[in-house]
Amino acid sequence: MSRKRLFLVAFFLALFSRTRVQSLPSAASSHAGSESSTRGALSSGSSSSSDDLATASSTITSTASTISTASKYIDVAARRHVHSPHRAHSSSSTDLHLQRAKLLVVVLAGGNRNVYHAQRAFWRMIRPRVAHLGVEIYLTGKSMEVSKPTVSASGDTIVFPGQDNYYPAPLEATIQCTEYILKNKLRGHDADYFLRTNMSTFWAFVNLLSWIEAKPRQRFAAAVPYQLEIRYPAGTGILMSMDVVHSLLQKQKTLRYDLIDDVAFGHFFISEGIHFEAMGRNNNLSVNHTVIPFEHDLSELNWRVKNEAFEGTRILYQDEEQDIAMWASLFLFWYGPSMVLL
Repeated sequence: MSRKRLFLVAFFLALFSRTRVQSLPSAASSHAGSESSTRGALSSGSSSSSDDLATASSTITSTASTISTASKYIDVAARRHVHSPHRAHSSSSTDLHLQRAKLLVVVLAGGNRNVYHAQRAFWRMIRPRVAHLGVEIYLTGKSMEVSKPTVSASGDTIVFPGQDNYYPAPLEATIQCTEYILKNKLRGHDADYFLRTNMSTFWAFVNLLSWIEAKPRQRFAAAVPYQLEIRYPAGTGILMSMDVVHSLLQKQKTLRYDLIDDVAFGHFFISEGIHFEAMGRNNNLSVNHTVIPFEHDLSELNWRVKNEAFEGTRILYQDEEQDIAMWASLFLFWYGPSMVLL
């Protein structure tokens, strides 16, 4: 069995064995209609984390030769990550949140591939681990299976009615989720900065917070720049000061919903006279990692983890397993092995 496959098998065996025991909904919660949600692409139900882990790991764990072999490997892998930049905090703590957030993060989290289920599960594990840093994370998307904005029982996912498509769904979900958080004064509504990102992009939030310390708190935006007819920000990570976010919401009816969301953001920045700052990114694209690395660059802000091939303008995944393995490696490196070893 390849090291990559063994890494995956071990990681999900360890995580899934804990999640199945701890995340099963009670009889009362299983009948809570107000918190029900889509069971397809994006779930906001009380067992959404275990559902995502189950879907992502089912085909992977079936290839394991023995559980003991996988367990030994994950133990070795985890012990090599004891130096993690900020160790994971126990999710059983009563309240790890700062009284006032520094960064509000909205993650586009639709899709029904195994890799998407895995990435949603990772984001949900990262969320409580960065709350003590002042980072508040919400997953969002659109679904035809809800008739009104639906918040998960855990509060980490907000789903809005509508079709999940290439556009205008990402821009609409971004606006709707952000507006919902601010109007309902959810955690993070009073943050200094706002980040719109997607599931496939992994963030070292301790580095990002350090990077934005010296940045302006007014009329500020940053992203990886692209250029077509206009200069526009990559949708993998669009960082803004909150005054720019308020302007975005106020002018939402004038936004270009006929374009993909990152280009629409480019037009918005131009209309506001904002020249967004260039931000770095580690592009993990179309790379065949026969060996998933244990170590990662401590200076990076984020990694775009997407092993992809192009067919015309359509992006096709060649190796979802590889992307999940890379996410597992990054997760262990930056957020510690304590989830696995507890």
